[in-house]
Amino acid sequence: MLYNAEDVEDLSSLFEFLREVELFQPEVLELAVGHCLREARTLKTKELTTDEEEETEGDDTERLLKNLGSALQSQRSENSSFKILSSFADALSDKHSSLLPFLGCRTLTSLVLKIFFFVPLNASEVSMTVSLAFRAAHCLSHTVFSLIEAREEDTPELLAACTKCLLDITAMPSGLVVVLRFLMEGALQSRSVIINYMDFV
Repeated sequence: MLYNAEDVEDLSSLFEFLREVELFQPEVLELAVGHCLREARTLKTKELTTDEEEETEGDDTERLLKNLGSALQSQRSENSSFKILSSFADALSDKHSSLLPFLGCRTLTSLVLKIFFFVPLNASEVSMTVSLAFRAAHCLSHTVFSLIEAREEDTPELLAACTKCLLDITAMPSGLVVVLRFLMEGALQSRSVIINYMDFV
């Protein structure tokens, strides 16, 4: 249902299902979210035989991430009618590693950053691991310079979201050093830092 929901009515049906099942299986939401993200990563990495398959699977992943973001937003709202005991934020608090690879896909960038807004990188009760900090700083830095080069309409908003995520990493010990390292590497490798005289004419 996380994959198939296409509107508010479908999401409502999902919450109704969770409300009934979570009483007997409290971990149902965490299991479902984990399974869906593993499947999405498998679809992303496997070799595709036709463009049609690639487009279909890309749409599935996009719908999944969009639904996760909508569910998080609904649960955060005080006026939400989607009331369940389980928390999407808790279910996603240790799933950042599974979400980071999708940042590199331009159509999914905003959806991943929306999830990170509701579930920050340092949201888990357990301290952020060094490996996660390195992976996140690398992916986010790459995304920052890709956005700058693209210069699309939503670039400022997405850059602000990336900056917030990078600041979350700096909150951990040695996090600032990790972030600065990848930003420096990105700056040296990116065409966006080459000063163009015409920009100042």
